[in-house]
Amino acid sequence: MREGYFYEDLHIGCIIEHDSERLISQVENTLVEDLTAYSHPLHNDINYAKNTEFGNITLSGIASFSIIYGISSSALSTNAIANLEWKNVKFLHPVFVGDKLYAKSEILKKRESKSRPMQGIIHVKTIGLNQHNKLVISFERVYLIKKKEIDNGIKTNFI
Repeated sequence: MREGYFYEDLHIGCIIEHDSERLISQVENTLVEDLTAYSHPLHNDINYAKNTEFGNITLSGIASFSIIYGISSSALSTNAIANLEWKNVKFLHPVFVGDKLYAKSEILKKRESKSRPMQGIIHVKTIGLNQHNKLVISFERVYLIKKKEIDNGIKTNFI
């Protein structure tokens, strides 16, 4: 398993091109509908979807968000303690069954935690793109993350 980034590894302006991608199938829409009790025919009824401006079934926004967040998690969340804030979530282009999604993240801000000396706070912007390099989603996330070491050299392998 990959170690993931710690507070010290992330620098303002750093761009992370996440190394996983996801080919979208109808299963993603079905799973989100089952988990959230959200159902709309645009996401599961081809006859309905063909008669919309999109002309095809689209992935729900919450599914798109979850997939891009998941793609970015192996690097950014392995050493995360807690999400503190989500903001500026923008759905910029529809995602269709058959699209391949991938993600990039940029570190916007960072600071040491005032109340937790072995942790820091990272502010990151993540974008999701499809196989045509079309921007489909963007969002910002603020989270608490472990530091590698503190002044006495003790590894922070605990919360």
